[in-house]
Amino acid sequence: MKKLKGLWVLIILVVLIMIFLGSKLFTFYRDTKMQAEYEGPDAVLLTKMPEEISRDMVEKEIVKKYEYNILPNADSVCVAAFEFLGAHKTDDDTIIMYIVAMDSTYTRAGLAAGGNIPTALTFVRKNGEWVCDEYWEPRGGGYYNNEITKKFPAEIKDKAISCYEYAQKLEEENKQKADDYFKLKDSSEIE
Repeated sequence: MKKLKGLWVLIILVVLIMIFLGSKLFTFYRDTKMQAEYEGPDAVLLTKMPEEISRDMVEKEIVKKYEYNILPNADSVCVAAFEFLGAHKTDDDTIIMYIVAMDSTYTRAGLAAGGNIPTALTFVRKNGEWVCDEYWEPRGGGYYNNEITKKFPAEIKDKAISCYEYAQKLEEENKQKADDYFKLKDSSEIE
């Protein structure tokens, strides 16, 4: 009788484990393979950068996000560049910028770290100042395309998904910024 009871406990345990693993597999499949739909605002997509947000403001947000790449005890600098894809001005106090962002950390020897990724920055006006309220990037792997599809408007989602097309241009911009930084640093140390 005890053997039969133990067998039933084992069977129930196996069934529960199979149900749990099946639900996890379905959730992963749903999140990665099923067609995602855009979930953002219905506002008109702006094709020019809003005047309220400067390139410098956006680049500072990218650097702030990735400045942890600056190497301790090394002469290094984190720089950023981006490609503007579009924007939504959802109201007078909220602007969502859709960009391909590239951060690069340079040492005097060259590129030490960096990458480019589609990014959505939400700027809000607080006390008359524009501040970044949300810095969004997609998760990688199987989630990548669906997350971009949910966040980026249909008109620009393909550009965001194929962000590598902007990599060379953005990296050249960042290399120039790093070179300028080290030249300025060298000239200020001499004086």
